Amino acid sequence: MLKRKILLFISFVLLLMPFSKGQDVIWLMNGRTMDGKVVTINESQVIYESKKKNKTIIKELETYRIFSISYGDGHTQILYTQDTIRGDYFSASEMHYFVMGEQDAYNYHRAPGATLIGFTLAATGGFFLAGDFLLLLVPFVSSGVHTIPGIKIRKKRVSNVEYLKEITYIQGYKRVAKNKRIQNAIKGSLIGVLAGVATFHILNNNNLIGD
Repeated sequence: MLKRKILLFISFVLLLMPFSKGQDVIWLMNGRTMDGKVVTINESQVIYESKKKNKTIIKELETYRIFSISYGDGHTQILYTQDTIRGDYFSASEMHYFVMGEQDAYNYHRAPGATLIGFTLAATGGFFLAGDFLLLLVPFVSSGVHTIPGIKIRKKRVSNVEYLKEITYIQGYKRVAKNKRIQNAIKGSLIGVLAGVATFHILNNNNLIGD
């Protein structure tokens, strides 16, 4: 068990290494990454340079938002520390799996079904509730349906199947996957409502809907 965890941790560190020499990668607690060149680090923030359209911009990030920094020379610095008072209950090892779960969900998880179902339910509601104040509730109801079923993680949707043995990896993956599902459902619902209402008015204006 210990040997497997060590191997997984090494593979994680290797994955954190940036692809281009000299480029630093900042791994955020939410699984996102920021590219740039770290200038300085203090107790409260990390200051780094980011290039955009041949312009160098100085940016700041609060340290509590950062899990680790992978430097261009190949070494990694973990800024995260376990602090139960602040609400950070995971150890550094547990948190790195949580972050990897979030990252994999961002990269691999898709939720087209949520978009389709959200569109279908909202379009139906938009059609039958056109002109009714209850129409405003349709997007929220149709998108809320997707918070009920659980998230299933498919092996082909992860970067390393061994990560699935780690509870915190699964928790991180599901957190992002659930958010993506809800966001897709909301997008589909908004478009569906407009489509449903538009369809109602087109048919009604052409006297194709009976009283």
